[in-house]
Amino acid sequence: MKENTDTDTTQVKAFPHFTRIRRWPEFGAISSFLVMFIIFSVFGPGFLSFRNLTGVFALVAELGIMTIGISFLMISGEFDLSVSSVYAFAGFLFVVIGNHIPSPIALIIALAVAVGVGFLNGMIVMRVGLPSFIVTLGMMLFIRGIMMAITGGKTVIYKGDLIVPTI
Repeated sequence: MKENTDTDTTQVKAFPHFTRIRRWPEFGAISSFLVMFIIFSVFGPGFLSFRNLTGVFALVAELGIMTIGISFLMISGEFDLSVSSVYAFAGFLFVVIGNHIPSPIALIIALAVAVGVGFLNGMIVMRVGLPSFIVTLGMMLFIRGIMMAITGGKTVIYKGDLIVPTI
């Protein structure tokens, strides 16, 4: 039988909803987000500007879409470390071939390459039996190597019709 102490009874009577909410696993993440949002709003003069919030929401949407797929993999006990490299490679491919062909076709090609890499990862994991961690780590390094060879290790900036490597 559980004993009720005076502090437990006082806390439950004073804040009954807080005690129940505090037990949620999401409570820590939500409260940390709110604290950080308030700190940045107070100390960052341009944080609450329309331009900044639009940029933040656009970035969060992209990361959220990728996170959904990664979450499905992690729930099933697998990992995909090549997501960031495939994401960067597909974007680079879209920009490079988008200068020479119509954008919708360039988008379809870039998405097909990204899907192909994911399919290849899945086939190696399922058919060969290697752990997904090893396969996707190798694919990540392979794609990064391709990008390094194409760009010469320099940051690439898109300016209108030109793709200019920075120095």
